[in-house]
Amino acid sequence: MKIIQTIHALNPGGAERLVVELCNQFALRREDEVTVIILKSRSERNEDFYVSELDKPVKVVKMNFEDGFNFSYLIELYKKIKFLKPDVVHIHCVLDYLLLTILLYKRCKYVYTVHNIARVDLPGKLKYIVKFLSRLDLIKVATISVTNSKSYRAYTGLSNDTIVYNGRSRPEKTNLFHEAKSYTDAFRKEDNTLLLTIAKCSSQKNLGLLINSVKALRIQGFKLKLMIIGDGYDNSDLGKALKEMSDENIQFLGPKKNVADYFFLCDVYCISSLFEGMPITLIEALACGCTLVSTPVSGVVDIIENGKTGFVSSDFSEEQYIKTLKKFLLNKDGIDKSEINRLYTENFSIEVCGNNYYQLYES
Repeated sequence: MKIIQTIHALNPGGAERLVVELCNQFALRREDEVTVIILKSRSERNEDFYVSELDKPVKVVKMNFEDGFNFSYLIELYKKIKFLKPDVVHIHCVLDYLLLTILLYKRCKYVYTVHNIARVDLPGKLKYIVKFLSRLDLIKVATISVTNSKSYRAYTGLSNDTIVYNGRSRPEKTNLFHEAKSYTDAFRKEDNTLLLTIAKCSSQKNLGLLINSVKALRIQGFKLKLMIIGDGYDNSDLGKALKEMSDENIQFLGPKKNVADYFFLCDVYCISSLFEGMPITLIEALACGCTLVSTPVSGVVDIIENGKTGFVSSDFSEEQYIKTLKKFLLNKDGIDKSEINRLYTENFSIEVCGNNYYQLYES
């Protein structure tokens, strides 16, 4: 099978990480030919961040598009896909760019993954594009959790989606582990509990909630420190504001390719988002045996059993998030790590995810 994955860029992010994982997984099948088409690849914006992690059999096509709509981009993409003659085109976050191709090139199947809650993933005209294409039976739609599926169905009025949970290969320690350990040991000091979050600078990630909660708990006498990994905090107003509200107990590390090392070194992984689809970092945390503290976002509420495989706040308020963090701090050993491992292995490995997508491609 000739499979194309299409995405805007391979900058740090969950959908981007999934594309790399799927490409590498399908490349293991010798009878398959795997290509990833990247619309934008500006190094100054980290849009090639994950390219080096693609295995050698994966072919990379860079379209070198710029920001903003240009109808010529749709034509270029159509010509490229027509030339490549795929059996399947899997679309991530760039459905509008593929509209012309879907309408004109009908010798392959098209799969679109809804990577976030539907109103965010399919705003404005995209809602009507997916409804139009679905009613013509020109695309297959994948949602990534039960809650994600419900939001898609309520928002579009459609029921044509198939739930395919995100997947991730099990992360391993890298050759930078000892360097990361030296840093975290120096930062942790004494008996501080070390919190980790991985999030790009975005209002969606709601990091003000996490930062304020850490500061409030320290005032109450809890010893804890927070590491934030992610891009965009040095060159945005939001990033500058978040840094200003932080103190010496909260560190911004920037983007990291060796995030697995930090999962293995932290005491708890934190999600403070206002909305999600199925966070890849959640799956990475499970794969590394990390305890989770999270707001009640899509994906988390679907798979985490509160108090058994993680801790989930009852709402998005600071009061409840502090309360949930405190539950973890007072019950650090209450989480069954073997259950976390089982949850990952049976449901969220890239092998399971890849097989489920392959079945969707063939259906």
